[in-house]
Amino acid sequence: MVAGCSTFESGLSGTDATGAPGPSAEVAGGPSIEFSAVLLERMSALPEPSAVEDATLEAAAEPYLNRPVSLDDLRALGTEMEGIFRDAGYPYVRVVLPPQEIVNGRVRFQIIEGWVEGVSVLGSSAIAKAQTEARLSALDGKGPLALDDVERTVAQLNDVPGLAARVSIARGKQGPGAMRLIADAERQDPRVLVNVQNFGSKNLGREGTTLFAHVPGWAPLGDELELAAFNTWESGEQVSGQIAYSRGLTVDGLSARVWASYAEAEPSGAVATLGSTSESLTAGIEVTHPIYQRREKSLEGYLGFEAANLKGELFQGAVPLSKDETRTVYAGLEGEVVVDDWSFTGNVELRQGLRWFHASARGDANLARSEADPFTRVVSGEFLTATPELWGMKAEIDLRGQWANAPLMAIEEFSFGNYTVGRGYDPGAAAGDGAIAAAITLSGFEQRFWNDRIGTEFVAFYDIGRYWNEDTTGTPSRTLASAGGGVRLLFNNQLRADITYAHPLDQPRGLGESRPGGRVLFNITADAVQIWDDAATFIGGLGEDPSL
Repeated sequence: MVAGCSTFESGLSGTDATGAPGPSAEVAGGPSIEFSAVLLERMSALPEPSAVEDATLEAAAEPYLNRPVSLDDLRALGTEMEGIFRDAGYPYVRVVLPPQEIVNGRVRFQIIEGWVEGVSVLGSSAIAKAQTEARLSALDGKGPLALDDVERTVAQLNDVPGLAARVSIARGKQGPGAMRLIADAERQDPRVLVNVQNFGSKNLGREGTTLFAHVPGWAPLGDELELAAFNTWESGEQVSGQIAYSRGLTVDGLSARVWASYAEAEPSGAVATLGSTSESLTAGIEVTHPIYQRREKSLEGYLGFEAANLKGELFQGAVPLSKDETRTVYAGLEGEVVVDDWSFTGNVELRQGLRWFHASARGDANLARSEADPFTRVVSGEFLTATPELWGMKAEIDLRGQWANAPLMAIEEFSFGNYTVGRGYDPGAAAGDGAIAAAITLSGFEQRFWNDRIGTEFVAFYDIGRYWNEDTTGTPSRTLASAGGGVRLLFNNQLRADITYAHPLDQPRGLGESRPGGRVLFNITADAVQIWDDAATFIGGLGEDPSL
């Protein structure tokens, strides 16, 4: 749309629009004019039509027409017009009352709408600059510029792995309303996290160590390689590994992720006399696309395919015990909202088992659950709320649920235990085809020490859930709960340690087994790269003369 102008003259002489603010009642003591017509002059040569039509702006001027108005009244009208653009989502607009000779009460307003004439990216990393330019290219040449477009593009820019970019807007040189996006881009180092915890079961090893590595790539729209490896402290009880690769595909946010994981376990204790072993191999691919993405609100949809093979054997593999092969297509929605320091995140997912690619069939003799239907439909969801601090305390509420229309394969069951809901129970102590559960965590009374390098806070929790099964061999339904508390330690943003006493309150299956006793759980995560860098800096400084 090219720049232009229009004229509006009121046909309602001597009247006000109902409910609309009128001009100043008194103009005595200052210059005034008889305002008879508004002339709108569009100054910006926009690539696209303006979001606000002349008729909308002229309607705002109607209460001021055919009456004496002051200069302040005309400026107030310009501010009202800017508010119309702002309410429509276009804050980068100025309505100017230029120097002019007013003839017959006709007043000219100039409308300058922001548009992007180009993008400039600063920084020392060629990769970071290329990734920033690729994302900001969605705004290059765009006009009129909407706040939603800016927030969406910046949010997508923040999602690029290994990229830290700060964006500002500067005045351009190519005419009225021209703006230039200026970005400072930096390349971040790979992240390596080390986690140690004792969440496991006695037979499969309580204590274990996990190594996570996140390595950002070089793709223009961002990519990342993720590696994870886990091993119990008792060698051979349980070992697993995962590799994943994700990549941005389009400027508007479409991305893809592929992954594969392998795990094997050899229980100890009484079960070991049978030489029981298990092995699993899982792989999948997923595509994700944002539906709505802003600074504090987001909603995205995803679609994926997953294949899993699980095998159980006795006597060190000499006797097959079970074999599950599932092929599943799934789709879901995931969203996040932040409102006044309240955080809400949630997702809902639909999964459907397939009959293709050598999947197990219902009635196979070697299924882990004899009545399981590999083609069952499953609906699951999770909703997490984090509250702001109140009286030194804050809360986190995690609600989860699942529904299935038939007995599920073992891998699809809702599982209770230390890794999900039911802290204090062994992982998989109870499982169901359907379930509803809640985990409530309170934390607070934080204390800081050693120049704020060390922080501590108290933590308390209560977990409760109910599950049910669709087959005839499992527990029909049961409720279980647990409670506990402890302390959380934070060291210089490099290490976090949770030490918690967790006390189960119920028998997990209700089949005559004893109720688990209380346990002290620890979960420690350290940023290995940050610790290494800080240690190197400290050691390097030991040889320096402090007097220099």
